[in-house]
Amino acid sequence: MCAGALVHARIKRVVFATAQFRIKSVGSGIFDILNNYRSNHYILHNSGILAKKSQDLLRQFFRTRR
Repeated sequence: MCAGALVHARIKRVVFATAQFRIKSVGSGIFDILNNYRSNHYILHNSGILAKKSQDLLRQFFRTRR
């Protein structure tokens, strides 16, 4: 949903720390919403910025929530 909202909002560039493990909708060869050839808008994206630290923070957060 977020990637679709970015396309509709005509965002030019997205930078994020880490991708979702199970269903990647950005940068995946199977399902890449930001660069879908059917869309009339493409978004530049960079990922992996502080990926390890971000993954650890997310894991810790969801462990405490469970």
